[in-house]
Amino acid sequence: MVGTSSNKRMKMAGIIDVESLVSLPSDLLLLIFGKVAYDSIEDITNIKLTCIGFLRLVETDYVYERVSLDKFAVGPLERVTNAKPFLHRVRVIGDDEDDAFFNPLQVLKRKRQVYFLQRCRECGNPEVLYREGLVNYFRETSSSEMQAVALEGIRTAALKDHQEAKYACSIILMAGVDEDQRAVGFEFFCTLDDAHILRHCRRRVRLFIRALWVRREMVYHGFPICNPRICEMRFIKDEPSSSENNEINNMLRNKICQRCKADIEVYLFCIMTII
Repeated sequence: MVGTSSNKRMKMAGIIDVESLVSLPSDLLLLIFGKVAYDSIEDITNIKLTCIGFLRLVETDYVYERVSLDKFAVGPLERVTNAKPFLHRVRVIGDDEDDAFFNPLQVLKRKRQVYFLQRCRECGNPEVLYREGLVNYFRETSSSEMQAVALEGIRTAALKDHQEAKYACSIILMAGVDEDQRAVGFEFFCTLDDAHILRHCRRRVRLFIRALWVRREMVYHGFPICNPRICEMRFIKDEPSSSENNEINNMLRNKICQRCKADIEVYLFCIMTII
């Protein structure tokens, strides 16, 4: 049985019929908790506090793989997922150097954060894979081998239906020279375009890239996805422009094919990475 305080926590998590939930089989509960974790880290935390049975289910790899990281600032997680307890960044108490000491509450909070993000990475959480992959791909000192590993992480996140990872992966692949990879990138692009979320994904990815202190510019080899010789709706810009609004307005005024849209999206992405 679940106690009164547990009932209250479950209601806070948006789950009203607590007794019925407790009676469900573990496999079904795990699916429910995975969905709750995907929607809100706060709700899944409340569920963890209800009883030992729910705690064990929430602490499984399945839930950590799906838990939302929306409460973490948009930006790199690598400095945390690779960190030790991160003590050198914890606020200290005391004016004099001899009297200064680490705030134990801050230390505990940081340790929990590090453990949580490291566990998410180990379980293949797509948001962690996406952020770390993008950081390592555009890191100024990354070798081609490191970029390949980073791109594989982004692709893995994309295959788990992470929208921003799917967008970034599609553009990186379409900007390459391997035709098979470019075809995969165009498939990712088409799914986002058909869902009408390209602009949303572009904004989110741009916000993330702008948060990187050191980055390299996107390498575009100049091979268009659309064949200008056979495309009757080929979009040609009179003058290059770095204005996203101009590009969007041009797309709206001109009926262009999906492959032409892909070429424009690659162009816009390259602008994002200009230092």
